[in-house]
Amino acid sequence: MTLLVACRFAENTAYATSLNLNPLQNPMASLPLAAFKLVSSPEPNQIARGFGAASVLMIIVLVLFVMARVLGGRPVGRLSPRQARRRLAQSAGDLHRIESARAVRRTNHGGASAPMASPDAVSPEVTT
Repeated sequence: MTLLVACRFAENTAYATSLNLNPLQNPMASLPLAAFKLVSSPEPNQIARGFGAASVLMIIVLVLFVMARVLGGRPVGRLSPRQARRRLAQSAGDLHRIESARAVRRTNHGGASAPMASPDAVSPEVTT
């Protein structure tokens, strides 16, 4: 019975009896799918293997992330010259928009500059 369960399980998770080095031929097991299928298995040994496969996948992703950060050569938070130019242009656009809104408020309120209200302040005219 156990052999039958193991064969059926291997069929569902795309496990093979040998290593397939040619990706264009025969099915290949994928690590995320194998981890998912193993963890959802009722067998404790298969669940442990599933968590091991998930751990291996996380370690691979972590190593690739660290390699990308090291090879990228720029520390976290440091902008490239292009990103810095775009940020300055966006800030200038925001400043222009805010000043335009203030100018419109001044003309609507008879020349006096109205104080900016906080977003959570309640207007006195609104009654419920």
